[in-house]
Amino acid sequence: MRWNSRKNRFSGCEDKILELMIGLEIRKIHESCRAELRRIAADVEKEKAEARVRTAETKSFWLGYGKARRTGSGVDYSALAIMTE
Repeated sequence: MRWNSRKNRFSGCEDKILELMIGLEIRKIHESCRAELRRIAADVEKEKAEARVRTAETKSFWLGYGKARRTGSGVDYSALAIMTE
């Protein structure tokens, strides 16, 4: 009877060790995934900042283009006059 009791306790300790090892492995995987997620989030924020800069540049271009069209600056209409004659 004593042998079975020790065997059961030993088996229980082995099970507990395995549970702890599995838990440790899961925590390592979890931390690795969190680190990867932080890297991805940083990349996304960087791309968003670059997109904002490109958007501002494009908006500035089109605002300038529209202003130039309204004022007629930079357009040589003499070539059009020759074509209509």
